[in-house]
Amino acid sequence: MDTSESSTKRQRIETPETEVDLVTSKSAFAAKIFRAQYLDEKTADIYFICGSQRQRVPAHKCILSKASDAFDKMFYGPMAEVGDIQLPDRSPEAFRNFLKFCYFDEVNLNLEHIVEIMDLTNKYCMPECLVVCGNFWAKHLTYDDICFAYHWAIFFGEAEFKKFCEQKICAHPQLVFQSSSFLNCEYTVLEHILELDSMWCEESIVLGACLNWARHACVQTGSNPKCNENLRSVLKDSLYKIRYGSMTLKEFREHMDTTDGLFSDAKEYEDIIRLLSGSTELKTGRFKANSRFQTSFFTWDEDRALKCEINCNNSSVFTCNKSMLLGGFYCTKNCQIAQFDMTIIEKSNSWGMGEGKVIHSQRVTLLNNDETFIEIKKANGEKGQMHHIFIRPDCKYQIKFEPHNSQPHRSFRKRFSFGRREIRLDDETVLMLKFPQETNIEDRCIINCLKFNRL
Repeated sequence: MDTSESSTKRQRIETPETEVDLVTSKSAFAAKIFRAQYLDEKTADIYFICGSQRQRVPAHKCILSKASDAFDKMFYGPMAEVGDIQLPDRSPEAFRNFLKFCYFDEVNLNLEHIVEIMDLTNKYCMPECLVVCGNFWAKHLTYDDICFAYHWAIFFGEAEFKKFCEQKICAHPQLVFQSSSFLNCEYTVLEHILELDSMWCEESIVLGACLNWARHACVQTGSNPKCNENLRSVLKDSLYKIRYGSMTLKEFREHMDTTDGLFSDAKEYEDIIRLLSGSTELKTGRFKANSRFQTSFFTWDEDRALKCEINCNNSSVFTCNKSMLLGGFYCTKNCQIAQFDMTIIEKSNSWGMGEGKVIHSQRVTLLNNDETFIEIKKANGEKGQMHHIFIRPDCKYQIKFEPHNSQPHRSFRKRFSFGRREIRLDDETVLMLKFPQETNIEDRCIINCLKFNRL
């Protein structure tokens, strides 16, 4: 018999006195034993009395004590509890689901009891299980309940789940602001949201969302939502977290026309005017002067990278219905080595070719013997300093190439096509491209493929 084909592995262990044969084999036997112990009243030596109906849930001290130090102290410590454990504020269904972490290697959770289960894992100091709960909730999270989930991520201190919620809020703030979970969120959640530095929407929208939240809070407490003093009372210091320097005077005035008196302190109002005019020298020192448009919050995940092959000309325009990161693009072979000054322009989401805002510029070199990948770099252009462009679904983006020092750049290998084209990247993401016809008939296609990262 060929021992290499055997399902077991045999090792020979030599000791000074004797030789011992050690046989190891993969088996589900131990897991089967643990599963059989789950909720088994015959072998149980501890009961948890759960809920108002006082249902008895059986368990085993020895198993639970190995799962958590809190249980170990509860059962075997110097102040060990005697008799049944009373849990009047925990439903028996949630506690049974929680116990699965101690008896099964795979746990099936449900959203109905997820908060209770997270609370139990937190109560009994089982951080690994708390992470599992956060990962499960993240897979089923919607924009309708994201602020509710964010509240519990903050409360339980589940860092990864909290970061996941923040990335979703930053990527799609307008969807979040329209949700009932935002209007009904607690003040601490509002504060955390306003602290975020990468929220991708106009700041006037953020201010409007805060005012809507305040009006709803007034209604919930029975106070007059049309009284600006009441609005200021519920908003407290959160108004200092609005980035007024990112707003125009017109946008600010539109909100103040309906909430006159929100800022009764003359120094506060003066600081806001300073921020609106571009100054950061403030009298009160209470307001945040930095912009929210910082992409460092979003990290590139190569496992979620998407490549979009296209046919463009030297002024490519595109928009997308989902927030994504643009990490770079592939350029076609050139007839000669040529340097270009590349700029990326962000515009409002219409197909007109009006003025936009330059959000990135970089000098690039295209090679004549191979396709060139242009990685978007930080301003200093140092190696490894990758800089991702945040693609907003409410904007369009134009990538332009201008020859550096008027170098020749004609005779690219393939021509572009005109008009619009939809490219489906996956089941949910559609990239809309537009190819504007240029007056220079010598223009040729430069970009072959765009590289994105789904958020």
